[in-house]
Amino acid sequence: MRDWSKLKWLHLVVGVFVLLAFLGTGQFMDRRLDHLVGMPDAPRALYRSSHIYILFSGLLNLVLGTYVTPSGSPVGRLVQYLGSALLLAPAGLFLYGFFVETPLALIERPMIRRGIYWSLYGALLHGVAGLAVREARPEPVHSKEEVST
Repeated sequence: MRDWSKLKWLHLVVGVFVLLAFLGTGQFMDRRLDHLVGMPDAPRALYRSSHIYILFSGLLNLVLGTYVTPSGSPVGRLVQYLGSALLLAPAGLFLYGFFVETPLALIERPMIRRGIYWSLYGALLHGVAGLAVREARPEPVHSKEEVST
């Protein structure tokens, strides 16, 4: 279980770091880009969406770092580890996309698209593994006194 606590800690640290990066990209848009005032609609929308993807990634990692529990089966844990890898990587992809792809004002942003898909797959893998964890837990046994009250 020691490895699992390190993975949870990694998600928590990445989540906090990415949320701080979200605040930083907001300040960047405010101070360096004059809060996007006067910017054409397409580049403005690209900056805002990139900014929100960073928030999205930070929140996913923060929640995973605080709530995930390891699966009881080795296969379930493997699925969770794969899901975690797919949820940790997009943080860097979204930051790259914000600073490198977004200023190009191109609709096609391959790193951001990859980050979105990896987030989807990682969340689905954790969801499947989480359902397996839930199914494996025994139902609580209630005494007659608890049931009658």
